[in-house]
Amino acid sequence: MPDVIQKLFGDFDRKVSDYYKIEELDPGYEVYFDQMESIKIGDTLEKIYAAFEDEETGRAVKLEKFIKKAKDNYNIAVKDLVYWSGISPLE
Repeated sequence: MPDVIQKLFGDFDRKVSDYYKIEELDPGYEVYFDQMESIKIGDTLEKIYAAFEDEETGRAVKLEKFIKKAKDNYNIAVKDLVYWSGISPLE
């Protein structure tokens, strides 16, 4: 969640880059299903869609729909939960 970290630093008039450097990895990670089978997840959505499509035709379209919904959920969660004041434990 680099956007949240950057906002936090900005709240104190600081920049993330003054303290550490974020490097993108490619692949970003690799998922192992067993000792001989894995899938590498690239550093861009295009690479990720291609990897899913390579696994099964039509998966890229389904993943794109999922990511759109997940993005909407992420934005709601960040706005309504992460930046919430947290005054009461009942919140």
